[in-house]
Formats: sequence, structure tokens, C-alpha cells
Amino acid sequence: MSDSLPGFADTVVIGGGSAGAAIAGQLAVNRDGSLLLVEARPDYGSFAGGGYRKRCVEYYSARCAISRASRAIELSLKALHMESGPFESVANANVLYLTTIGRTTGLPREIEIWFVVCRQRFYLFAEHGEGAGWVKNIRRNSGVSVRIGELQINATARVLDRHFDREQWDEVAAMADCKYGWGDGLPVEIKPMT
Repeated sequence: MSDSLPGFADTVVIGGGSAGAAIAGQLAVNRDGSLLLVEARPDYGSFAGGGYRKRCVEYYSARCAISRASRAIELSLKALHMESGPFESVANANVLYLTTIGRTTGLPREIEIWFVVCRQRFYLFAEHGEGAGWVKNIRRNSGVSVRIGELQINATARVLDRHFDREQWDEVAAMADCKYGWGDGLPVEIKPMT
């Protein structure tokens, strides 16, 4: 990988979010020539200097191999999470508001918390693991609601299991690490009700 941008590209796509990555993927498949996908992520310093977190490079790099002969592309949709859907517009928000039902009072309890979106589900991270009050509330009653800006939805929550959900755990932790510089908490999946 180079520390600097190339001096020339036939096509430049600005913004490597869901829409930008999808457009870049389509252009790479349907056109000959070079393609540059630019994303403004946090500045971790130069790649050569070891500034990038390994997981950010693994999970958020567009790995494109354009062959003029076969016009093929190797683009990891899993790594880029390029699915479009109802939560694409809120995926880059900094926080969401989660409402659980208090396990002892039965009253609504709202918290503000960091999140990532993966496969049309929200993933939150409990810094204090099972000791977090909101996690204890979810263990008692999995019915929750989520609010991000004008979007408000009812959902069910599930604490991920490190053994059974290992791949999913690692994936969403890496996404949180790239988004916030931290992804070490206990992941909780929030699945919107249809």
C-alpha cells in the first residue's frame, strides 16, 4: 500500500460509505481503467508508519483487483457492508438512544450510546459488560426501542455470545474500532421488528 494518493485515476469516487462503495464497485465492474475510492476516516497516520489499526485495514479497505481482460473485481461486500436499506441514512450518526425496561422498576430507561450498523441491525457495546444496567435490563426483557434523530423503531435485543457468535463479534468490534477508535465492549445486537 502506498502512503500517498496516486497522481492519476480515470475515475475518482469521493466517499467510501455504503453508496460510494456501491458506485465504485459498479464502476469497477463495468469500466476499464483505474478507479480511486476516497474515504475520510479518522487520521491514524501513515500506513507504512504503522499508524493504521490492523482491523481497520482488514475490514474497511476496498480490495479491488481490476482486470481489463476479464473485467472482474474482487470487492469484499462483507468488509464494506455495502447493503442498502432503511438504516443507511443513520449509520454515520455518532450516537443512538436506546430505551430498555428497568428490570426492577418496570419503567423505561433511556441511554445514549455509540453504535454501528451491520446487515440492517444495530450493534452497541457495553463497556462494563454484563455489569451494565442496560445489559441487565435486556437480559430480563429483550424488548427495546431505538431512536436516532427522527427515526424511532421497536426492536429486540440480544447479547452476543463470544463462543457462538465469534465471527459476528469480531466483525462488529472491528467496525466500532474503525468508527470510534474503540470496540472492546460486550456487543449487543438490536434487531428491528418488521
